[in-house]
Amino acid sequence: MTYKTLISGTAITLSLGFAAMPAMAQDASQAPTALAEWNYDEIYSNGWSAEEFMDEVDVTGADGAEIGDIENVLIGEDGRILSLIVEVGGFLDIGDSHISVPWEEVTIAGEGDDITVPINEDNMERYSLFGESGYFTMPEGMIAEQVNDDLLTGPRVWKASELIGDYALLNDGDAAYGYVDDLIFDDQGMIMAVIVDPAVGTGRYAYPYYGYGYGFHPGYTFYMLPYAGDEVEIVTPFDETQMESWDD
Repeated sequence: MTYKTLISGTAITLSLGFAAMPAMAQDASQAPTALAEWNYDEIYSNGWSAEEFMDEVDVTGADGAEIGDIENVLIGEDGRILSLIVEVGGFLDIGDSHISVPWEEVTIAGEGDDITVPINEDNMERYSLFGESGYFTMPEGMIAEQVNDDLLTGPRVWKASELIGDYALLNDGDAAYGYVDDLIFDDQGMIMAVIVDPAVGTGRYAYPYYGYGYGFHPGYTFYMLPYAGDEVEIVTPFDETQMESWDD
């Protein structure tokens, strides 16, 4: 089945059930940016790709040796990176392990080709996925189905992979638009934009990120763009080759 066929079928499903979708909170402070005023200048000069970050950046430990790879990025309700999930190998001869490294303890080396984290054999347990740096706790006796409800009353933490790959929808009758292909962060770790690959046409396009509970909610399979089909027609294709290297 081609992607075009898939998105067409999705459009039918969404058109029939769109009214039943859970409502997104509409915060007046996040009023949609007029696309006629939206441009990529800041993204090109100050942005970096989450996909490239997770796929290509090497992780080095406290001694300068390469220790693993970035598996995912944990993001807070405000759209800022909280920590990195890193797969490390070779410590204590126990094979690969996953740890969570707080963003403020990450050092970007050179032009962003690798990062350094303060991890060694003696302190690795402090970076457990289920400890303070992992942003995931489960009170005694809690069953798995309750975890999301519990997180709604605490820190609303989500993973980059929960948004990348979601369907991108418009707010008019032509709901199905494409899918979220990437996230762009600034050098402070704040989301600047979502990159969308439309189902029809060529190229990718960058749109403002409207935040947790506005256009996106972890667990949903879609990201809602607050624009209609005729509005997105004026957006120019996103050219990732114009993004400048970023450093610390």
